[in-house]
Amino acid sequence: MEQTAYHVVREPDPEGGHVAVVPAFPGCHSQGETAEEALSNAREAILSLPALPRVSGREAARAFASLGYEILRQRGSHLRLRHPTNARLPLTGPDRGELKTGLLRALIRDAGMSIEEFVEALRR
Repeated sequence: MEQTAYHVVREPDPEGGHVAVVPAFPGCHSQGETAEEALSNAREAILSLPALPRVSGREAARAFASLGYEILRQRGSHLRLRHPTNARLPLTGPDRGELKTGLLRALIRDAGMSIEEFVEALRR
């Protein structure tokens, strides 16, 4: 099983105990009586997150297109997508090859989606 290391920010909670925040996953934080317990709880929270699918840039672009994104242009090997309402951030990613998990996670976040919504869009 492949393991990935994530940066965890631990700090004392003003109301007692400790808080652990995982910046790579917005909204992923945990608490504990001790710093060690907060870190252990953060590990459990990370492991409970849904797994990202392995997809190419073209497959990801099709999933985002099913949510209204349009390919604005292609420059070299990168696609630039935008949402017609301009209410969502534009997305840029490679057209070819499997996307790295960090990039895919950032694209999903910038599109204002959850991983579950993205996986559902892939099925459309």
